[in-house]
Amino acid sequence: MRLLVLVIVVLAVMAGAAMAYQCPRLIGQLNAAVAPMDPNDPKVKQGKELVEEAQRLHEGGSHAEAVVKADEVAEVLGVRLDKV
Repeated sequence: MRLLVLVIVVLAVMAGAAMAYQCPRLIGQLNAAVAPMDPNDPKVKQGKELVEEAQRLHEGGSHAEAVVKADEVAEVLGVRLDKV
């Protein structure tokens, strides 16, 4: 039983670390995608705000939420994210 609990804890820590790594990568992809877009387009403005929110979530340690927010931004902007 102890081994099972230990395995679950280790997997949870590893998953959190993987999410923490993925956030900046996705945010970088979104920033690169939005750079050539028309800054006056309402969808681009919304996308930039959502990217900033994803960044704040990441910095606050809410990595899973940041990844979900990045997916939301990609949908708004119509871009495809390259996930690991």
